[in-house]
Amino acid sequence: MCIWVALFGVVVLLATWKLWAYEIDIPRIPVTSLFLDVPTGNDGALLGPLLVSMLGFGLSAGWPKGRRVAASVACLTLAVFVLLDQNRLQVWIWHLAWLLIILAIDNGRRGLQAVILLTAGIYAWSAVSKFDIVFADTLGPYLAGGLFQSLGLSVDVTAWPIGWQRAVALSMPIGELITAVCLFVPRLRFAGCVLSLVQHAILLLMLGPLGLNHSRSVLLWNIYFLGQNALLTAFVRSEQPENGSLWNSSLAVRVAWIPVLLPILHTVGWLDHWPAWAVYSPRQERVRLFVDSSEFGGQPWIDEPPAGQNLTQLRLDRYALEVTNAPISPQDRVQIGWILDRLQTDAYVVWESPANPWTGARTRREFWTREELANFANDRFRLNFKPRESPGNP
Repeated sequence: MCIWVALFGVVVLLATWKLWAYEIDIPRIPVTSLFLDVPTGNDGALLGPLLVSMLGFGLSAGWPKGRRVAASVACLTLAVFVLLDQNRLQVWIWHLAWLLIILAIDNGRRGLQAVILLTAGIYAWSAVSKFDIVFADTLGPYLAGGLFQSLGLSVDVTAWPIGWQRAVALSMPIGELITAVCLFVPRLRFAGCVLSLVQHAILLLMLGPLGLNHSRSVLLWNIYFLGQNALLTAFVRSEQPENGSLWNSSLAVRVAWIPVLLPILHTVGWLDHWPAWAVYSPRQERVRLFVDSSEFGGQPWIDEPPAGQNLTQLRLDRYALEVTNAPISPQDRVQIGWILDRLQTDAYVVWESPANPWTGARTRREFWTREELANFANDRFRLNFKPRESPGNP
């Protein structure tokens, strides 16, 4: 398992190298204002030690001391990277860090049980984040359409009756939740592993080049899950159910409960979306930036303006993928920080609160100047939203 984790870490870091390299002209939003004066040119120097430590972790799988040293160096380096730029706390980086910690403690039977627990927690919270009317009516049908598209079928899911759309959309989190429950129960764990393999194969079809063609980091994360869960399937097949309890007192399992229980804080607004395993959840707050199409027209991240209008939406998600090869953080403080860094002139920005899970209703605020937006951010956010330098406009 250590070798597979290390391989995933190296490949995904190289695939998203723009997130980590200092030469790339993108906003860097540190966690605290204490790091605002740290020069961006220092970041890239940490990428070499991070990659070496990841390789060392994989190669020292059978040497406990070396494995722990390599995992410690990798986790500390990742922590520094994230402190200097919140957008680096991608959901797969959070997952990778916990895998390193767990397997550094124990890469034997107890360590694999801890990985099963972590995996079950990811599926459970991912499902919970999608059980709402917003996913059922928007992102869910869109994802289902990607699956049909990958299979070469011309099916417009949005043309179906609303009941059918919601049913196919909610089948995704229901499947995740069933898989999670099976992984938690020793006698159902083998079925859970098999279900997880099917689930990630479907996701790769849905999100891959034949489907919605999402970011490479997302696809690599699903490929990692396929390999990991294949290894876990073999492990579960050889283990006696009575020895598979996830309530045992081993250190690896106790540590794995931390990222499984932490998302409780997300329900009261004290944890970010990705560390709470809220992936592909459209419920969170939204920030939309509108610019003059005559200035930005022709760029791939600009929507076509409505007929007779000059203002059009600059899609921060597309822009982030273009310049970093990774999704932008779903946190509104990061997205507002990007806007304040990229645009040195006033612009029209719309902020919307998290959606009501039953009605989809949101509260809305509009801003026409940078000053208004900055004042709103100052009042709203506990963590920093200001960028470490302003390299220039896109």
